Amino acid sequence: MSIWLLSLLASFVLILAMGTIIWWRQYRLAQKRPDKEIRPCGCSGASADHLGHSNKPPRP
Repeated sequence: MSIWLLSLLASFVLILAMGTIIWWRQYRLAQKRPDKEIRPCGCSGASADHLGHSNKPPRP
């Protein structure tokens, strides 16, 4: 392999590793938040006014 291809591969691996580290740190910090709660609809927003409607059975 040429030195150019090796440096391109090393750059790609470095960018991928840095992105993974940043994502992992943000994920861990989000798990430690005290106001974190599991919502049945899967949304992560602070305002979940529509959740009251999600438990109603569908109209026939």
